[in-house]
Amino acid sequence: MTRFFLTVHDAIQLVFKATYESFGGEIFVMKMPTIKITDLADVLIEELNEKDVTRTILGIRPGEKVHELLLSKYESTTTVVYDEEYFVILPSIHIKGLKEHYASYKPVDLEDYNSSTELISKKEIREMLMKGGLL
Repeated sequence: MTRFFLTVHDAIQLVFKATYESFGGEIFVMKMPTIKITDLADVLIEELNEKDVTRTILGIRPGEKVHELLLSKYESTTTVVYDEEYFVILPSIHIKGLKEHYASYKPVDLEDYNSSTELISKKEIREMLMKGGLL
């Protein structure tokens, strides 16, 4: 399984960005690195420095996704590239002035945005955990 990965600092930055820069009605989506859950487990096991750790893979639970989806195929038709770090999903309903506000932004060139691509290495996972104060 894969998931998007961000630090608490990144999450707070996303909230502030959306709060200060939104017009109203749109959704800000941060471009984030992705990880394999097994790689995250390996890094944490290595950091514990325990010798007798056993991993058990339970499989997919009901309702659980193999890959996380932040931007669907349907939403990609109304999404723009806000800057180097963010996408903005525009709502399908009409909100006065919203489409005009984002008229100069480039549409995304993605079918969807999910966690199955651009996986980071175990070394990069470790660096992010350290940067986030989790190691």
